Order: sequence, then C-alpha cells, then structure tokens
Amino acid sequence: MKEVSFYTTQNDAAVTVTIRKYSTTHPDTNIDSGTLIEQSKDIIIPLAGYHTYKLADPATLNKGEYFSVILALQILHMNFLSLQKQELTDILIMP
Repeated sequence: MKEVSFYTTQNDAAVTVTIRKYSTTHPDTNIDSGTLIEQSKDIIIPLAGYHTYKLADPATLNKGEYFSVILALQILHMNFLSLQKQELTDILIMP
C-alpha cells in the first residue's frame, strides 16, 4: 500500500490518518490491537472533496492480513462569535 484516499464533505478539515494491520485475526472489538503502519500529524485540508494521503514508506500487506484505515476528522467553523469543532472518526477495515 502506497497511499489511501478519503473524502471530506466540508471545507477547513483537520485529518489524522492512522493505518494498522492485523496478522491473522479480524479486529472486531479492538482496532488498536494491530501493528501501527503509519500515523500522520494533523493534515489541514482547506477544501471539501476527494483527497489522497501518501504513506511515508510503502506498507507490505500479505494475503489474508486485515488492515484498517482510521480517519480522525475535525471540521473547524469560524464565525464572529465562536469557534466550533466537530469530531468524527471513521473506521474502514478491509480483508
């Protein structure tokens, strides 16, 4: 795996990408149990749409291994009265 893609629905998003792999078992209850492949710092995305994150080093995945791409997404809305932060975590687990 060299890169992962995702979609943001709003402008001004801060995203952290975490990728883990699991040797033989499906991570039904504990996604943090896998081997950490990569974790990004906050990536600031000014515009909504499709985005691609390139891994610092390509990850080798073998047949039968599960992996997860975990996106921690923060949408920042700024107006004259307040700064609002909405957090959403999406988890994708692929065989």
